Amino acid sequence: KIFISCGDHDLTRNIVHCVLARLPGAPAGTRGLSLFLVPKRTLDAAGNPSALNNVSTSRIEDKMGCHGSPTCQLEFEGAIGWLIGAPHKGLNHMFTFINTSRVGTAIQGVAAAELAFQYSLGYCKARGQRRWRT
Repeated sequence: KIFISCGDHDLTRNIVHCVLARLPGAPAGTRGLSLFLVPKRTLDAAGNPSALNNVSTSRIEDKMGCHGSPTCQLEFEGAIGWLIGAPHKGLNHMFTFINTSRVGTAIQGVAAAELAFQYSLGYCKARGQRRWRT
């Protein structure tokens, strides 16, 4: 996977990735993709993150946009994952996640615009208007 925002960091004890992959004997093309849940760390008997799960960062991406979140390329060779949903329906399931996240992204944009408006309104109300000297 490439261009994964916050793909690897130390802010939480574990990171869980949704990964599209092909099961053995799967049809060719996108019809054969299945969706898997792949954690950075496997869980012990008590449900706590423990051993690393062969999820590794192979590259930190240089990007033009927001630099506040690390964007990276991840490798999952030999990692353990669990199937989410029906086999070979991974794209359908993934687009459910994507469409849900689009709503969250839109709400975040509206919230940022509202905060900018509130700050600018406060500035305009507090700022005294003056004439330029001639």
